Amino acid sequence: MSKTIKKLIKKSGKSQKQIAQEMGVPPQRLNDWIANRRPLRACMIPALCKAIGCTPNDIFEDGES
Repeated sequence: MSKTIKKLIKKSGKSQKQIAQEMGVPPQRLNDWIANRRPLRACMIPALCKAIGCTPNDIFEDGES
């Protein structure tokens, strides 16, 4: 999932700092999700989707092979 999130962030054209700010979380938290150091909590998925312009299905899509 972390690779998918990273791809979606890149596709959004926004910086990780911008996305974290829109989500109301520290940039380090977003970095932790991307690096799999901290699990992405279900309650944060809608905010992440809104910030990067995707759907929850896009985040959980099995395109990491």
